[in-house]
Amino acid sequence: MTAAAHRERRRFARKTCALNVDLDDYEHLSSGRLYNLSRGGAYIETQPEFPIRIGGELIVTILNKRKADFLILKSKVAWRDNKGIGVVFLRN
Repeated sequence: MTAAAHRERRRFARKTCALNVDLDDYEHLSSGRLYNLSRGGAYIETQPEFPIRIGGELIVTILNKRKADFLILKSKVAWRDNKGIGVVFLRN
């Protein structure tokens, strides 16, 4: 899917950011870097060996070291490329 097609499908505006995250797909733990955060989802650069598939659910923990705080978001992988994954946030 092209970048233009992704933009057309977005329901929420994205904010450019660079935040450290922990990823847990209930079988594997990894870390990554979150970019382009919105109310509905985000793009996360992942470690190449992180084995999550499109449609897989995972827990994304956004770390805020300056405030010694974090945010935990249940997510689903919507797409992936050779550097990372696009996730949508799920409601509990």
